[in-house]
Amino acid sequence: MRMLVTGIVMMFTGASMGLLSMNPVCRFTQSDPCYGAVGRPLYLQLEYEDELVLKMSNSGTSFVLIFKFKNQITAKHHSDYPRWQFVTDNRTMIISNAKKRDSGKYTLETFDSFGGSKGAYFLQLIIEGLSVNPVCRFTQSDPCYGAVGRPLYLQLEYEDEFILKMSNSGTFSILILKFKNQRATKHHSDYPRWEFVTDNRTMVISNAEKRDSGKYKLESFDSFGRSKGMYFLQLIIEDTIAQTNYETEKPKDTFGVFVFVQVLEIIILLTLLGGFHIYTKIQRKRISRTVETTEQEGQESLYTNTDQEDREHHHRQRR
Repeated sequence: MRMLVTGIVMMFTGASMGLLSMNPVCRFTQSDPCYGAVGRPLYLQLEYEDELVLKMSNSGTSFVLIFKFKNQITAKHHSDYPRWQFVTDNRTMIISNAKKRDSGKYTLETFDSFGGSKGAYFLQLIIEGLSVNPVCRFTQSDPCYGAVGRPLYLQLEYEDEFILKMSNSGTFSILILKFKNQRATKHHSDYPRWEFVTDNRTMVISNAEKRDSGKYKLESFDSFGRSKGMYFLQLIIEDTIAQTNYETEKPKDTFGVFVFVQVLEIIILLTLLGGFHIYTKIQRKRISRTVETTEQEGQESLYTNTDQEDREHHHRQRR
């Protein structure tokens, strides 16, 4: 029963602690830098080839060998194992607890089963401090993830004029912002929850909500109205239980589960004790009845024997 209770506690606390927003996945095929946060997990998705060599550079010229993978065998060279773990099946390097020193440029060399080169890939990894909330850039190719109730920053392109629109049904019909001649015309219905900062061309969402999820389009122009390009960003806002600024879960949540399980354990224990008490009483009654029946049968046998002896004695006297 103790093992069952422990399992229940672990199940509930795991559910409360584990429903965080999605952790970053960095791919070596992406052109933009990949961002992670101190203390959070991070996944480096490597190419699915027969042989891999992963190196890192944080000074520009010299590379540090991380690991080699060949013939389904991994040779680990990184000093931070087991914080860094390689999963063979899906060619993923898992950083369980990212640190600032993980920042740097990574080189992935790939080979086929005969040792022939399949290409080299590069990834710029940036690990930011705990206080940094998600920054979504319109130059990134992967979706950007935020969490309900947390701040989020949309980094727009630094141009003289741009138009920001949103689509959540296929067409970009929702006009959010127009910026021209250093003036911002706000069309979003959620101001001041959405605020535009002119100096650094940043849209600040102070309190993200599920309905902010969608595809965004940024049209940019120069001072003469000529197009400077069009950018797209997929934004996904997820539900969370834990704080996404990487604070630990509040103790009272786990404590409530613990108290519930302990009360349940006491109820089960009392039920078992009560059942045992009733069982012992029934057994005592059965034993008592058995003793009484045995005594009664003994007395009847004694009376029977006495009568038999009297009849035999009387028969001898008549002779």
